[in-house]
Amino acid sequence: MILIILSIVIPQKKTMKQFLKIIIPIFILAAIAFMSYKVISKINHKNEVAEHIKTIPTFSYKTIEGKPFSNQNLKDNTPTVFLYFNSECEHCQSEAERIRDNLKKFTNAQLVFISFEEPKKIKAFATKYKLLGYDNISFLSDSKVSFATTFDVNSLPTIVIYDKNKKLVAKIKGEIKVEAILKKLN
Repeated sequence: MILIILSIVIPQKKTMKQFLKIIIPIFILAAIAFMSYKVISKINHKNEVAEHIKTIPTFSYKTIEGKPFSNQNLKDNTPTVFLYFNSECEHCQSEAERIRDNLKKFTNAQLVFISFEEPKKIKAFATKYKLLGYDNISFLSDSKVSFATTFDVNSLPTIVIYDKNKKLVAKIKGEIKVEAILKKLN
């Protein structure tokens, strides 16, 4: 019985060549179709996300005190700068130092620092860089790690700048000089 099955499954030499001549092109076409589908899906997803963040998307996080903070808490007619950071990231630390040294230049903007870390670590970071106690600065904890997908962010630090009408001005990956941020705000 097994010999009969094997003779059906394992084709003869002549038949094997014909089999391969048919299967290989089909496999190549299937691979090309699959890769094309993946590329098109990724492009469509990127376009959807880009459309979604043209204005400040709906979000909800917690302050370092544990209070809810959402779009509703943002100041009206004020540019908003979201700073996605991690307290252990050297580039994030440099960014915080530069912002602290130029706080007077940000009086007409709202700075929203967001991290996926625990509130305790975020508060220690804010304290270390003397960024607590300002009306225009908020520190938020993203415990669900949703900021990255909501705002299409995939590196630290990333700065996302919106104008006073809540329209996207710029999304900047990595460190940037304060002057460049201020220029984007104006």
